[in-house]
Amino acid sequence: MLGSFLVHGTLLHADQAELSNLFLPETDTEQYFPLMLLAHLLLAGAFASMYSRGAEAKSWLAQGIRFVLAIALLLVAPTYLIYCIVHPMPSVLVIKQIVVDGILPLILGAVAAWLNRGQTTDRWVRQRRRVARLLATQGQDSSNCRQRGLLEVVAA
Repeated sequence: MLGSFLVHGTLLHADQAELSNLFLPETDTEQYFPLMLLAHLLLAGAFASMYSRGAEAKSWLAQGIRFVLAIALLLVAPTYLIYCIVHPMPSVLVIKQIVVDGILPLILGAVAAWLNRGQTTDRWVRQRRRVARLLATQGQDSSNCRQRGLLEVVAA
């Protein structure tokens, strides 16, 4: 939430102020602050949940950046491009919003990856052992699991 304030309250404030007919007056936004808190809680929960489910035993920083690029392509860029179509926003502002609002998730993704760096390896090792046990009970060799794509299977 602090990042959103930094992006929209400071970096893009002057550009957005020129379009006052498209935005609520600042005096009216205070009444919607609880909804802003709720929105950021939902985003944080979804962000953390999605990252932890897709984390792999790889470089935590590269993994965090990869995750955030997917998030930016899923949320940030399409949202502002749609805003450009729905609202008469200048293209320059839309580009600024995509770039500046895309930087914040990079920071958050790096933090999420760093916080989950040890858990990822442990989960990957447990998953690999489960698959090997599952294959052993079926009389199969687990040494070439990766080539057969079986390591991607999550054994229950």
